[in-house]
Amino acid sequence: MPDVKNCKDRWQPQFCSTARHGAITGNHRKKTIDDMIENINKIDVFGVRKDGGADLVIVSSGKLDESIETQKLLLDKVETYLGYINSQEFHDECPQAGADNTYIILRLDEEPPALIRELITKIIPWAAGYHAKFVAKIRK
Repeated sequence: MPDVKNCKDRWQPQFCSTARHGAITGNHRKKTIDDMIENINKIDVFGVRKDGGADLVIVSSGKLDESIETQKLLLDKVETYLGYINSQEFHDECPQAGADNTYIILRLDEEPPALIRELITKIIPWAAGYHAKFVAKIRK
């Protein structure tokens, strides 16, 4: 799978004072082992659908917080998924996949905080622009 670095039109974390690689101010914390979005350059779960599309799942290993680091991790992870969905490798594996049957699914243990919900609403059109549907699902 390709290492994806730059998709166009990506959303920036809230409270970010400069572009993606600039200084960040606001609700900043150091990344820890307990971060809920892990391995940002890897696909967590990938399955081919019966209709020829694909489900690509981002697994959150716990509650997401509203920190800038968590927002960036989520955006970076989505960017990796979008890059893969638009790669030749993906199209070779799922030649019938298209925007109507390719899903990026964010699996959560519980309802995310307001800021993450807002970020999710901004990811939806970003993903649509790269031939995927983005949905968040809460485990019951």
